[in-house]
Amino acid sequence: MASAGPNSSNNNSKDITCAPGQFVNARKTVCKSYQDLLEQVIQPCCKVFEETTNLPVETIPNHDDKLKALQKQLNECRQKTVAIMPILERDKMKAVVFGCTSSGKSTLINAMLDVGHVLPTGMGRSSSCLVQIEGCDGEDSFLTLPDGTRKSVEDLEKLGSELEDGHLGAEETAIVCWPKSKCKLLSNDIQIIDRPGISNNPEVDKAINSKCSDADVHIFVVDSVASITTESREYFLSVAEKLSKPNIFFVWNKWDESAKEKSEIKRKKVYQQHVKEAKTLMREALNAEVDEKKLFFVSAEEIIMAKTDQTLLRVGHQKRKAEFDRFLKELQGGTSKNKR
Repeated sequence: MASAGPNSSNNNSKDITCAPGQFVNARKTVCKSYQDLLEQVIQPCCKVFEETTNLPVETIPNHDDKLKALQKQLNECRQKTVAIMPILERDKMKAVVFGCTSSGKSTLINAMLDVGHVLPTGMGRSSSCLVQIEGCDGEDSFLTLPDGTRKSVEDLEKLGSELEDGHLGAEETAIVCWPKSKCKLLSNDIQIIDRPGISNNPEVDKAINSKCSDADVHIFVVDSVASITTESREYFLSVAEKLSKPNIFFVWNKWDESAKEKSEIKRKKVYQQHVKEAKTLMREALNAEVDEKKLFFVSAEEIIMAKTDQTLLRVGHQKRKAEFDRFLKELQGGTSKNKR
């Protein structure tokens, strides 16, 4: 963990993990189980209840309210099961990186990929569109636009930046294909989605969320010098509509700013405040508890900077680097624990 806060988890449940490369096979097995459940249990039960509630009122039992409540639960279960089938049939693990504007999402992804400056970064709302990064065979990287046009990855600097004229829109998706041989993270069956920063436009955010909320892994990036916003809660609610227990990583970026605070006690209090906000958000939006093994305090900028000029690194950077490595290890380990 970073310079403040414990790194232990109070969750006594056993994790069932698999590497991303094994993820597809594991999911096929789960998909078959869901299909059997839908066809052999849920659908027949729904049919029985539909026939029962269509009977004349005088023939319906006195406990009809309980039957209708059970029927409603079955219908909801059926809807969620039907909705989850396309998710289970995907051939890659989908990881969405989301958070408010300027929290450092794109910088974090650049640090994760460890292949240089791939995504546009900078002050303000830098990402204009959804960017999907995935591994490809061969030795050349390339960018695929929404209309199928293939471009150089360098073109993303203009096409994917909010600060440039002629950029792609927030609801459009640009796909970056990077050689698996040159990126360890992408050598597995995983795709990373860079979601534009949460905006003040509810309709745009809703449209974007619909493309992201079904992810296998949600990486929530929070600016360490700020707080979790109300807008972020809307994303969690959209996730809750599809997944009952989503797999969420909380990443507090720019934690190197804590080095400016000379008081260790105050740093611990800030750390505890962040963790408390995460727990409150999970309980209120998802009715779930935080997995404390998936709370990370890092500095993505430091990870990138360390490769060129370590003299600019702040006190405690070794601990933040270890925390970033722990984040990557947890992500690469994959997890089949996101119960839907």
